[in-house]
Amino acid sequence: MTDNYFLDINVIQPLPPNNVNRDDTGTPKTAVYGGVTRARISSQALKRAVREQFQQRHLPENELGRPTREVEALLTEAIKAKNSDVDAEALAKELWKAIKTTKAKENANSDEGDGKKSYLVFFSNKQVEALADLAIGSQDAIDKKEARRVAAEANGLELALFGRMIADAPEINVDAAVQVAHGISTHAVELESDYFTAVDQFVDDPGAAMIGDIGFSSSTMYRYAAINLGELMTNLGDPQAVQQATDAFVRSFIMSMPSGKQNTFANITVPDAVLVVLRKGRPLSLAGAFERPVTAGSESGYVAASCSELAQYDKQLQENFVGAPVASFVVRTDNAGEELDAVADRVTLDELMNKLGEVLPSVVGEQA
Repeated sequence: MTDNYFLDINVIQPLPPNNVNRDDTGTPKTAVYGGVTRARISSQALKRAVREQFQQRHLPENELGRPTREVEALLTEAIKAKNSDVDAEALAKELWKAIKTTKAKENANSDEGDGKKSYLVFFSNKQVEALADLAIGSQDAIDKKEARRVAAEANGLELALFGRMIADAPEINVDAAVQVAHGISTHAVELESDYFTAVDQFVDDPGAAMIGDIGFSSSTMYRYAAINLGELMTNLGDPQAVQQATDAFVRSFIMSMPSGKQNTFANITVPDAVLVVLRKGRPLSLAGAFERPVTAGSESGYVAASCSELAQYDKQLQENFVGAPVASFVVRTDNAGEELDAVADRVTLDELMNKLGEVLPSVVGEQA
């Protein structure tokens, strides 16, 4: 939809020695961009961190959900909680059978009939509650159309943001309103290894009781996400809910970070700069600002240089390709420098949320 509005969130964040997102060998994830190796944080890890923030403080429980392969067990739990006298397992199995519209292969590693799927199924907590009520209230067999109708309503904010794809039930699929990019360092990185030993403090032995090593890197990261406000309105159908979902995602994306090996490295930082841009017609990542890797200044490090590149690139794209945005805001520390102030209004994080609260109702109203 060319008339859709999109909210772009660009984050510059320094990370001291860390291993927040590792591969199957325990090595920090990387990517080659601009011909050099960058530190990388996968989009899945970033989304997981956002959803953990939701659970901690930003969304009520009924707006969340629990993706699971054991969907029948999830439904059984909800039915039992409402009525312990019914055969909850049988009702849950019948309920899931009614929701499905196609036959899909079950997990080859599962025992036949154990209800475990080969993929995650995501229902909002509100949908689980409503489905449990439907199952308990059904006098005869559960009506398939009614089961699918209930499963498609009351998406909840988390499901509306991140979407749902169920191979067995494409009729109730939900297109995600949020896109999250893999985070990359704005500069080249070299992976390092920390060699460590541990001493047995019970046994009188001067030697090492344990020897090991762990990979890590240090970097200044660029993170990006976009919210399709039109899609979010389609998924929720309520401008106030769209406002609530947007507020929760923006704040959570800015303040969250995957917590891999955090006890080892304590890499607990917040961004030095956040550029939030409201655009009409299309979202726009500014990752191209770092296709040529940033070089650290002798005194300013990577943060200021990265913010300078981000500001210049945003200005060039506005002048040559996309035009001026509807609104643009920057939250930054002094370490980030002043160049981003030329392309956006400087605010604090709380002021940013207030500004979005002022500007979004009118554009969301156009999506209704």
